[in-house]
Parts: sequence; C-alpha cells; structure tokens
Amino acid sequence: MIPGQSKRQKLLDETVTSPTMATKRKRVRGALRSLPDMPIDIICQIFYLLNPIDLLRIARTNKAFRRLLIVRKSGRGSDYACTSIWREARKNIPDLPEPFPGMSEPFYASLCFEPHCTICFKQSIHEVIWEFRARLCNECKNKKTRTSSGFETQIWGAPSSVALPLMNAQVTILGRTRRTFLESDITQLEEKWERLRDDGDDKKEQFIQRHKENIQRLEEHARRCSVWFSSKKSDRQFEIWKIKGQRCKNILDRLEELGYGPDIHWANNNHIVRKHRIEMLPAVRQGKPLTERVWENIRPEIVKHILTHIRPKRLESDYQSVLEDRIPFLKEARAKFAEPYGTNFPLVEDFARLPEVRAILDPSDGQHINIESFDALEYQIPEIIARWKDNVRDELDAFLRKKLSRHNIPSDLSTSILHSNLAIATLFCRKCHQIVQTSNLELAVHGCRTLSWSPSTPIDRYEPTLEKLELYPYSPSDFYVASSEVLEILQACGKDKLTTVQELDALNHVLPCHKGCDTTDAGATYGWRDLLIHSITNHRSPFKLTGSPLWEFISTDEDFVPSFSWDDSLSLWDSSILNYAPLDMLFPSYNGEPEVN
Repeated sequence: MIPGQSKRQKLLDETVTSPTMATKRKRVRGALRSLPDMPIDIICQIFYLLNPIDLLRIARTNKAFRRLLIVRKSGRGSDYACTSIWREARKNIPDLPEPFPGMSEPFYASLCFEPHCTICFKQSIHEVIWEFRARLCNECKNKKTRTSSGFETQIWGAPSSVALPLMNAQVTILGRTRRTFLESDITQLEEKWERLRDDGDDKKEQFIQRHKENIQRLEEHARRCSVWFSSKKSDRQFEIWKIKGQRCKNILDRLEELGYGPDIHWANNNHIVRKHRIEMLPAVRQGKPLTERVWENIRPEIVKHILTHIRPKRLESDYQSVLEDRIPFLKEARAKFAEPYGTNFPLVEDFARLPEVRAILDPSDGQHINIESFDALEYQIPEIIARWKDNVRDELDAFLRKKLSRHNIPSDLSTSILHSNLAIATLFCRKCHQIVQTSNLELAVHGCRTLSWSPSTPIDRYEPTLEKLELYPYSPSDFYVASSEVLEILQACGKDKLTTVQELDALNHVLPCHKGCDTTDAGATYGWRDLLIHSITNHRSPFKLTGSPLWEFISTDEDFVPSFSWDDSLSLWDSSILNYAPLDMLFPSYNGEPEVN
C-alpha cells in the first residue's frame, strides 16, 4: 500500500470507474472578432453597402452592434451615425419609400422584409397591411381589428357632430372581405380625445385638423408602400422563375450526361401525364440554385422517377411505332399466302397472332425486317392453317357447349356440336346483324370485331400493341347464340331442339310475325333465317315475351315466296339506330311494364 492512501480509497479505485467528462475547450474567436472595435467611420462605410435586412441580422449578433444600430444613443457613436447607416442601406433597395412618420428604422425594415406577424410573431405571413403598418395573422385579425360599415368612426364620448377619420383597410377575415380598423388606433384616438375633454373648442379644432392631415399623409404613404411592395413581389417572382428555369436546365443537362437523353426528349415531345413530367417534380421545381451536394441528394429520386414513369412509356411507344411500320409487310405476306385458300384463311388480325408470324413480326428482337422475311413461312403455311382451324373449332365448340348447356343437349350427340350443325347453335353477329354459319368456320373470317379488349391478361406488350393498332382478335363472344329464338321457330314448325340447319332448310317454311312491328306491313311473311334476324333486331326485349306466339306455320309450298326479306328491311330501318333507340321505339307494344305469366 502506498503510504498515505487508505484501503477504502483503494477499493474505490479498483471497482468504480469515474465517468468520462467532456473536455472544455476555449472558444475560438473568428476572424471578424475585432470588427466591433474598429473605428466608427470604417464600420459605417461597411454598413452603407448592406441592405436593411442585413443590418437587422447584424444587430442581433452581439450587444456592441445592437447598441450601434438599434439604441438611439450609444457610447460609441451618435444618433446621426445610426440614422445615416439605415438611410444609406435603404438606398440600396430601389424605390423603397421612407419609413412612416414616427416609425423607427429597424421596425420598418422588419415590416418590409421579415414575414412574421407583427403582434404574435407567427411565421409565413407574407401579406402587409400598409394602412395598419403591420403584418397580421388570421388570429390577430380577429382579435386586434374592428369592422365598420362607415367611412369614419364615431369616437365614444365625443359630440355627435365630431367624426374623426381613421386608417382603414379592406381585410379578409374567414373568407369575408370587410372595411376594417385597427383596435389600437381607435384606442389611441379615444385617449387623445379624452385628454382634450376640458380644453377649449379652439384646441379641439386644431387637434381635429392635425389628425385629418396626418391621416392623409399616412394614406398617401401606405399607397406608395403598397405599390413598391407589389413591384417587389413581381420582381421576386420573376427572379424565382428564372432560378427554377436554370435549375431545371442544369438537371436535364446532367441527366443527358447520364444517358437519359432519349427519355427526356420523348417526354417533352409527347403528351404524358403532367405530374410525371420531370420539371413537375418537387425536387426540380424549387427556387434554389443547383449545387453539387443538392444534385447528389436528388439524383436517385429523379432517376427512379424516369425508370418508373417515363422509360416504360417511351419503350412502349417505340415498340408500337416499329410494329406499326411492319404491318404493311404483314398484309402483303398474308395476301400472298392466302391466294390458294380463298376465304378460308385467317384475317390480318389473327394472322399476326400466329406463333410463327409473331416470331418475325415482334420488334422485341431488335432486327429489321422486310417482305422477304416472311418467305421462310411458305412451306409451313399448310401446317399452320390446319392447326389454326383446329384451334378455332375447339374454341367454338367449347363456347357453344357452354351456351347450350341450359337446353340439355345430350352429351353423346356428337364429338363436336359444329359437326352436328344444330339449328339452335345459330350465331348472330352483334355488329352487322347477320347470321353467321358455324359449320365452315365462317365466323373466324368474319370481318366484324366487336370485342375491343383481350379476353385474357397479356403477359407482354405484343397483344396490347396490336389492339392499340385496332387489330382486335377473333373471339366467339363477338356473336350472339340465338338458341332461344330458334327454339320458338322450331316449336312453331313442330320440330324439336335437335333439328339441324339442313332439316330446317328442307322444310321451306314461311312464317309471319304477330308482334305488330311498325317496320313492316301487318301481313309480312318470312323465311326462318329472315324471321330470326327480324326477331332479334326488333323484338328482343329485356323482359320475357309472353302471350300469343310470335310465329305460326303457313306453307311448305316450294314455290311460295316470302313477302319480306331482311335485305328489304335494311332500307326501312337503320341498324345503327338499334343501339340507341328507346324501348318504346324499338318495341311499339311495350308499355313500360314487364309482362307476367
């Protein structure tokens, strides 16, 4: 044990660690530490070059500058030095009026350049009410002002003939603009008038005259300040606009250096969503110059925006443009391959969707093509067309089985409803209002395409791009299965639901319409096909048709000629009206109420 050291002290040293204390460092004085000690004339020459708002900030740095710039009398200078500094600083602001009479220079500088409420110091108050010599927030407007409908204010306690003018302003409070007076102005005027209560009329008249002249001077000064402030705001807005433009230009130049030039030029030349344009991004629209540090902070955000919202649309547009340029080659190749097949060849819309054709037409590979690029398909066309026909038959057979399932068609009827050629499987085009044969795949090469959207979700941009080029795919959903109408015709002819089209044609029945259609004569008669078209077009209602049967059997004479055909009805009834006409026009007997059994 070291002599003079106790055992308790040793235990404390071994078991307890004293906390680390922060090292106190001597405050380092800056290079301008001797500025307050400089001669007053040199300080004045420096301050003459500043703006009033700069003087305010300097006065708040230390007591020496505060005594020089704020306090009227100081030990280091005279009142003249303080006044001259502020006066010369005001000259650096173009067209800035002098302060209001009786207003100090620091308060005037704060009023002009510091956007806070004069009373409660709430920030971001950009409106100056020059008539009140103040900036007021909404709360202070409610508490510190008084509204009046007159041009003058009657002073409490004054004779009724005495009405003194006050500074007033049009102030918007809670969305309503009113003529408003400052509460403190009213209070001060009342106090001054109260002190004149025991004076003679001459002093009162002199006070009234001086007050009116003072109000006139204040109003004129407020008008000049308002003009200057409006001009200052316009100049500032123009300055910010130029800064924003230069900032945006610098950002676009840096993006081009990074390789995003094609995306930028495409966005400028195409109508994309406004909020997705680069110049509309919050990081780009700021009214601050672009620095290297700021650019490093905002670059990831802007690049992510381009890769998310602009580049996918540009690539999609380029893809569509290239595919559109290849369509003429496709049409020429299709016309050459279709010559041996006549009408039993897929249309351009479906030909473009064949896998072998798509492999050539799809711009994803980035290769250039011409009409010779399709020559490789010449020996594959027979196999391609056979496979296409099988796919169409399978799709149509599944579609018909689903639509006819409610009619209880026997499952052992045939391996394919198409081969059975049932009359109830007759298809009706929703667009041209014609019957389409199903036995010879006429519907697959039918020109009407009413389905303007893909029935399945696309996995790439090829299918959606074809649809944008109005090359819509074939789909059985383009057609209406007229099973209900054909069943009524079969019942009128005494046939069952398994009757084929050939059997119905062999009957050569002629039937009239008993629905009372305005488009034909009352005694018009039809063949079964024309009557089917007539029924779907004129008498298909959202309500169930009941009552007397629509049709009845008339004759089986082979020489009997129907008195009305669908070709004749086209001259009497514009099919385009059917999509827009009201029910009482399409169905003259419809009275607005559904019929019930």
